[in-house]
Amino acid sequence: MSVVTDIFGDRVASPGDFPALLTLLARIREAYDPIDVVLYGSQARGEATAQSD
Repeated sequence: MSVVTDIFGDRVASPGDFPALLTLLARIREAYDPIDVVLYGSQARGEATAQSD
């Protein structure tokens, strides 16, 4: 279990739910070996609109 999952519980999405991110996450982990990768904002929540940055 990850640190983020411990804190946020069931509000954390599985990376498998976002296939387009799997390659990016693998590259980040290989280059930086982070404890966790946290995505936030309207894009991460799936609520992005034309006005989102």
